[in-house]
Amino acid sequence: MRYKNFKLRFILIILFISNFIISYCWSAELKWPNPCYQGQKLEEVRTWEKQWVGKTIDSTNVDQVKEFLPDTYYERVKNPEKWGTISFTIVPYQYIKPTDGLINATNDGAGKASVDNNEVLHNWVNGIPFPEPKTGAEIAWNFDCITHGDTEHITNRAWLIDGKRKTERFLGRVKIWRMYFSGRTDVQPIPEFPDNTKGYRRGLVYFFVEPYDMRGIRNLSIRYKDTTKEDDSWAYVPAMRRVRRMSTAQRGDSVGGGDNTWDDTWGWDGHIRRNKYRFLKMQEVLMGRHSDKKLQPTKGNIDHSGTQRERVNCYVVEFISKDPDYVYSKRICWIDSETWRMPYEDQYDQQGRLWKTTEFTAAPVNAKGGMVTTVFSSNTIDMQRVHATPAIGYPQFIGENIPPETFTTDYLIKLGH
Repeated sequence: MRYKNFKLRFILIILFISNFIISYCWSAELKWPNPCYQGQKLEEVRTWEKQWVGKTIDSTNVDQVKEFLPDTYYERVKNPEKWGTISFTIVPYQYIKPTDGLINATNDGAGKASVDNNEVLHNWVNGIPFPEPKTGAEIAWNFDCITHGDTEHITNRAWLIDGKRKTERFLGRVKIWRMYFSGRTDVQPIPEFPDNTKGYRRGLVYFFVEPYDMRGIRNLSIRYKDTTKEDDSWAYVPAMRRVRRMSTAQRGDSVGGGDNTWDDTWGWDGHIRRNKYRFLKMQEVLMGRHSDKKLQPTKGNIDHSGTQRERVNCYVVEFISKDPDYVYSKRICWIDSETWRMPYEDQYDQQGRLWKTTEFTAAPVNAKGGMVTTVFSSNTIDMQRVHATPAIGYPQFIGENIPPETFTTDYLIKLGH
C-alpha cells in the first residue's frame, strides 16, 4: 500500500515537473510580438510598394491587385455600374506594435492556455492566449481575448444605402461603452477588478441618441469569465419605463433596422464556443488600418472611397455555426496577424449562399496604455439585395476610466436622465 502511494506521488511530481519545463521552455523560446513581415519577406514587400504606393485603385486597374483582395471586395470595385464607383489608395505597410501591457501578459502566459473539443478556453488570464496559433479555434480565441485598451467610449453614426435606387437615409446615432472587468492588460487594475465577485468578463452598453423614435433606448450586455455561461442582456425602452431582459436568440436580430446583427459587431461578438473553426490559409490582403478620417462617402454608393490600404498578412478562418437555426450558416473571416482585428468577413445564409460581407477600417489611437488599434468605420453589405449599412465611429476615447456601475440595470434607467 505504501509502495502504491509512493508510486502515485512520484508520478504526480514527474508530471508537474514536466509541465513546468514545457511552459518554461515555451516562454524562453517565444519572441512575441512578431511583425507579419521581416527579413527577406519585408524586402519583397518594400520592392512591391515601390511600384504601387501612392496609386489610386479603381475599376480600371483593380485586376492588377486582385490577389490581395477578398473576392467580394474585388467584385464591388470591378463593377461600378452595380455597386457605384469605388476607389482606394495604396500606402506602405506599417508595423503596429502591441502595447507593453499586452506584450508582458502574452509572454507571461505563453504555453499555458488550451482549447478543448467544445471550443472552451482553459488556463488563460490575460494577453494573447496563443501567440503562435496552429488551429482555427486558437486564432478565434486570440481575436476574442484581446481587449484593445481595456475600455472604450465611442459615438457611432450609421446610414442605410439602397444600391439599386441610389438612395441614402440616416439610420441613427448611438453611444457605446465597453469595459473589460477581467483579462485586462493596459489600464489598472490588471488583470482583473479585485471585487469582481460575479465573474464578469465584459460589460457593453448601447445608448441610442437618434433618430427621435429610438432616442433613449438603452441596451446592456454582460459577458462572464465562465465561457460556458450565456450573456445576460437587458433593454430599457423609455415608452414602457421599464427594463426587460433580452433573449440570447435576439443576438441574430438586426440592430436598429440595419443590415448588421448584434453578433456582427467588431466582426464576431458572440461566444467563441458557438462555432466550429477551420483555419483555411494565410493571405496577404490590402486593408485599411491607418484610415481614420480619410473616408470619402458618395451619396447612394454602397462603399466609401478614399480608404488607405496597406499590404498585411492575415489568417483566414471559417466560422461554422453549431446551431442549424442560426441566421448564418458560416462566416469566412480575415484576421490581422498583428492587431487581431477583423478587416473583412463574408457571411453565408442557411442555404450556404453568400449573403453579406462586412469590412472594418481601423487606425491606431493614443490610449492610456499606449497606441491601440481601433475600428473607425464598418460597412455591412447585403450582396443579394445590393443594400448596405455603413457606419463611422468618432470620436473615440480608449483606455479611459469608466465607472463599473455603468454596467448595471439601475444605471441603465438613470442614463437618459
